[in-house]
Amino acid sequence: MKYSSIACFLLIFKVIFGTFATDYHAIDGVSGMAVKNSRQAIIVGGGRVGYRTAAQLNEDGYTVTIIERDASKQTDIAEHPGCRVIVGDGTDVDVFQQANPTMADVVAGLTDDTETNLAVCELAREIVPEIRTLVRINGDG
Repeated sequence: MKYSSIACFLLIFKVIFGTFATDYHAIDGVSGMAVKNSRQAIIVGGGRVGYRTAAQLNEDGYTVTIIERDASKQTDIAEHPGCRVIVGDGTDVDVFQQANPTMADVVAGLTDDTETNLAVCELAREIVPEIRTLVRINGDG
């Protein structure tokens, strides 16, 4: 049976993060108080892979924030319940902070540019060292 690259990616994502405990405590970036985390994910890149991953995570109980550079995709992404959209560059600290990474369980760089995806995950680790990250690597080899 042949799987599409998106199906394989979603399967790997689900295996890695699907059993993540919901009783993880985080520090709220606004109040500074420890709070019980309710399975939140940040995805940078709202294209085909990012959108489908967000939809799957939402079905699995995650609240998803998508950071997308292309403002024209905002309407399509925002129609999916449980997905919040931030328009901007996910590698920009100020834009990334709008997604409240201190409350997230996972950050995924899912653009079609490997360097951007790596930069997103490095930024996430600088802000929240213990956060789980996932990088989409593009290439033929």
